[in-house]
Amino acid sequence: MNSSEQQNFEKQLQQLEEIVEKLDSSDVPLDESLKLYEEGIAVYRALNKRITEAEQKIIDISKINNEIDIN
Repeated sequence: MNSSEQQNFEKQLQQLEEIVEKLDSSDVPLDESLKLYEEGIAVYRALNKRITEAEQKIIDISKINNEIDIN
């Protein structure tokens, strides 16, 4: 993940945290709560996808390193 992707990831994570804080407050109207929830789910899915991709890269790199060590 390059620095631009890292910053984007950090921004998305911060955005998700802000959404959760807003949803935790008791003065948010129902319609706004639903919109925030939908937005939060979308951000969560994007973050989860990036984490899954990073995990797969680590697995791939580990496999390559193991093959090199064996040979």
